[in-house]
Amino acid sequence: MSIAWTEAADNRQIYEFAWGDWDADGDLDLGLARQSDSCRVYDNSLAVVPLATSPAWSDTDAVGYRGIAWIDEDGDGDLDLAATANNSNDRIFTNLGPTGTGLSTTGGWLSSGTSPS
Repeated sequence: MSIAWTEAADNRQIYEFAWGDWDADGDLDLGLARQSDSCRVYDNSLAVVPLATSPAWSDTDAVGYRGIAWIDEDGDGDLDLAATANNSNDRIFTNLGPTGTGLSTTGGWLSSGTSPS
């Protein structure tokens, strides 16, 4: 199997990735935890290409991350993004739903302590 997609943004180290249908369109989208930058989500739209090369979303906190997971933290039926930060508070980005603008760009929930590096 060959990989036909690469992140076009830049060459920052990716610590972790997770697949999840963040926009509820029936296909899996790619979330990335990036070492010294923002988390990013790349939309999967099978109408044109399998995966966009520019991010559909990124957070504005940009503290650097080492882990992510898709969860329904608020129980509303759509996927929120949990992120483990480098030397900062972990956070959850809330999915604003189909009538919103996707995920919140700042962490709606922050841990009380910082993650060790």
